[in-house]
Order: sequence, then structure tokens, then C-alpha cells
Amino acid sequence: MKNKNMDIIIEIRNHCLRIMDVLERFVGEHEMFIKDELSFNYVAIDLLKICEYSDNLIVIFKWYTKEQFSWDEIQDLRYMCIYAEMDKMRICKTAINMVPSLLKFCNKAIAGRVKGGA
Repeated sequence: MKNKNMDIIIEIRNHCLRIMDVLERFVGEHEMFIKDELSFNYVAIDLLKICEYSDNLIVIFKWYTKEQFSWDEIQDLRYMCIYAEMDKMRICKTAINMVPSLLKFCNKAIAGRVKGGA
């Protein structure tokens, strides 16, 4: 039987990879990325999916891995996208700063190199 956390981490990694594909086309061009509504919305939807998946991680897993990745950052992003007025530049910068570290964390977890294990 597969581990629930590992299945979720794999899904989160897949969304990170899709976001990175889009962001790589706009390196250093934040304003251009924001103006491209199709690309921006694609990334925003994947970010929200990451938020949803992270909600389903077992709490003890988040607790054990909180030093390796800030799960609170994802919850802040969710709040910003859903409840607050959508600040496109802030979402863009959060994606650029958060997704690479989340992708790195997921790759380590999948390889079995995360303290607390998945």
C-alpha cells in the first residue's frame, strides 16, 4: 500500500514542475508574466491546487518537516488568493520564491532524504 503523504508530495511536485515550466518563460519579466492572463491564471490555479494538497498532508508530517519547508507559507498564499484582494505582483513573487524550494523539498522527500519521512 502506498503512503498517503508520498502520494500527495508527488502531486505537489507535479504542480511545481508545471509552474516552473511557465515561470521559466518569464525569467526577470514579472510585469510581462502578470499581463499574460493565461499564464498567470494557470500558475495561480496550480498554486491553489498545491494549497489544497498540502491541507491533506498528515499533521505530524508537517510538524516533522517544518524546519525543511514552511507549510505556513502555503497557507498564507491560499489566504491571499482566496480571501484577500488578489495582489498579482505578490502572487508572482511568492510563486517565484516558494515554488523552487517546494520542488526541491518534494524531490528530497520522494528520494527518501527528508527528516520525518513521507
